[in-house]
Amino acid sequence: MSVTVESGEMSIHPRSSAYDASDARWINQVQILLSSLQVNVGQVRKEVTPVAGQKGGLVEIIVALGSAGALTAAVEVFKLWLSRDKTRSIDITTKTGDVEKKITITGENISKELLAQALKQAAK
Repeated sequence: MSVTVESGEMSIHPRSSAYDASDARWINQVQILLSSLQVNVGQVRKEVTPVAGQKGGLVEIIVALGSAGALTAAVEVFKLWLSRDKTRSIDITTKTGDVEKKITITGENISKELLAQALKQAAK
């Protein structure tokens, strides 16, 4: 997941240690995350980067964080989605100018407080 601070957009890269990115079961799980974000957060889009030798590709979910309410809703969606399966994780990569930071939140270390703190740190 990467957050572009200037535009107020967050790009989420969901991962699983149990499923291959092209596995239909994983694709369904990512679609559930996308749908939950669309319903609860609002402006969301999905981008797929093709990977040689794989069906589909790497999925990024872009979330517009225009308000504190959108950030709070995103935290709730991430927490719920990650807590359903301990093999899930999301990568957050922030980029401000030439400075890039990466944060990974997993289903094993997820808490509402940790996720909110990580997203706020990423946005600094």
